[in-house]
Amino acid sequence: MNTERPVYYTVRALRMTDIRDEGTASEELEVSPPHFVSSAPSALRVVKGDKIYLMWKESPEPWVRGYRVYRKIDGEQGFTLLGEVKIPTFTDTEKIDKKVWYMIKALGPVSESEPLVGEVAK
Repeated sequence: MNTERPVYYTVRALRMTDIRDEGTASEELEVSPPHFVSSAPSALRVVKGDKIYLMWKESPEPWVRGYRVYRKIDGEQGFTLLGEVKIPTFTDTEKIDKKVWYMIKALGPVSESEPLVGEVAK
């Protein structure tokens, strides 16, 4: 599977007879990077102490390159990118005394997945 550029396939039916009859080729099928949209990560777990530890269940697709972690603090407009990780864990070292929301997105070859959002009370 090539996730860097489009790949084209044709499909043929094969009958398992003595002469192995092969049918005509299908129309050409294109599989391109925009088709590789990852499913959202799931099952966010948060452990709060002097730091906030985030863990989640990774997306099952083999083309996921990593995850982007975003944070929104109560009173802010929108989420801020905190970083990218290759494994489904992240540690937020900033001390925050307000309600916080985290958003995790899986990274595919071209785009991000739908978000996984979780809330942490102060």
